[in-house]
Amino acid sequence: MSFKGLNMQTIDSCEVITVLETLNKLAKSSYGPNGKVQVVQMAAEGHMTVTAQSGRLFGCLPREHPVSTLILAAVEAHAKLYDDFGLYACLLSTELTLDMIGTTLGRKLCSAATEKLAQLCLDHATTAECGCRQRVDMAGLPQLLAVLETVIGSKRRSCCLSDDDVDVKHLAVLVLRGFLHGIPADATCVSRASLLFCAVAGKAVAESHLVAGVLVEAPEVRVDVPFRCRWRRDGAGRIKVAVFSASLAGDSDQFHSVQLDESAQEVSKERLVIQQVLKVMDVLIEAEVGVVLCQKVIHSQVRARDRI
Repeated sequence: MSFKGLNMQTIDSCEVITVLETLNKLAKSSYGPNGKVQVVQMAAEGHMTVTAQSGRLFGCLPREHPVSTLILAAVEAHAKLYDDFGLYACLLSTELTLDMIGTTLGRKLCSAATEKLAQLCLDHATTAECGCRQRVDMAGLPQLLAVLETVIGSKRRSCCLSDDDVDVKHLAVLVLRGFLHGIPADATCVSRASLLFCAVAGKAVAESHLVAGVLVEAPEVRVDVPFRCRWRRDGAGRIKVAVFSASLAGDSDQFHSVQLDESAQEVSKERLVIQQVLKVMDVLIEAEVGVVLCQKVIHSQVRARDRI
């Protein structure tokens, strides 16, 4: 049934079923250790995406039909909340919808039964009798490495890893080492560490290494244009970087080292704060810091002092 500018379709229409079957087939072929790598190209000579990861795969799919828009939005929200299980959520939702379309039961009865079964599954998953739960000894490195090797090994094709287990074991050790370095020494519970994977073209997997610190995105510097900035280097030839999250523009509310005397006359809060900041800059200069970064604003006097 359709009106001017309005097209109404039932859930058991051929077009809706085709959309559900396409999403189901895509998720099923990408799911699991033997999942295939998908190649998505929106148009001829357009951008090509090669991936089996749910976030990238569903992000580049067209959403011309309302059913695909609804399912992909729900799957992306689920994957963003739990950081995983995007393919499984898409596979489960499309399978349930197709099964309900093929049954003779009423729509409301199917929805109520699905909601009840989902709650029973969640209740069972929180019990000790659930076979899906696996106890992991955080002090046992071999067990943690085995889990990581299983996960990374399932992405062997999409990550272009070698057929042997050398690359898988090397990446598993690096991920575990980065995870352990991100846990505070006085932590009472284990939380997810911040790990960022940076792909470098032309490098082998065996050359991958772990770098601890802050990753700062820098603009591309052209080598054919003279660069007027001179980097201050320490005795070893390295460039030290200082990062500030507080404002360096004279805001006394964020620079807590400044104290004001109410009895003083004609005192400028901004001037006092700038003086304190300049003292900090002098300490950084003595420490041979080459780059000062601020997430907010830097006062012009502070900028002039940093250029000395």
